[in-house]
Amino acid sequence: MMGLRKHEGNLTLLYAVYLAALSVANVLGDSYIFLFGATLPAAVLAYPLTFLVTCTICELWSREDAARLVFLALNVKFVGVVLIGLSQLVPLFPNYGARQELWGLLGTSFWEVSGQMVLGKNLRFWTVGLISFPLAQLAGISVFMALLER
Repeated sequence: MMGLRKHEGNLTLLYAVYLAALSVANVLGDSYIFLFGATLPAAVLAYPLTFLVTCTICELWSREDAARLVFLALNVKFVGVVLIGLSQLVPLFPNYGARQELWGLLGTSFWEVSGQMVLGKNLRFWTVGLISFPLAQLAGISVFMALLER
C-alpha cells in the first residue's frame, strides 16, 4: 500500500505544506466566504490543513518534530508581523497627476488609505495569531498524542 513514508524529504515537504497553508490562512483571515449557507472566515479552507500536517508528523516522526514545526511557524509569523508593520511605514505607491491633487485636497492619498485598510487588518490578524496560533497548535498536538497513546 502506498503512503507517506518516514523520510527526510517527506518531512521537508510536510513542513513546506504547513508553512504555505499557514501563510494562506493568515492572508485570508480577514476575508469571508459563504459555505453551505454559513458565512465563515476564508482561512477555514487552509488552517485545518495545518492540524492534519502536525498530526501526520506526530504519527510518523515524533511529537518533538511537530512542536519544532510549530515554533518554526511562530518565527515565520513574527517575521510576517515585522514585515507588514515595516511596509506601513513607507508609501505603497507613488501619487500621480490628478489623483495626487484630488487626494491632496482631502489630506491624504488614495494609496495610503487603501494600503492601511488592507495591511492594517493583516497586521492585527497576524499579531493576534502570535499568541493564539501556538497555543492552538500545541494543544492539538497534545490531544492527538494523548489519543494516539490510548
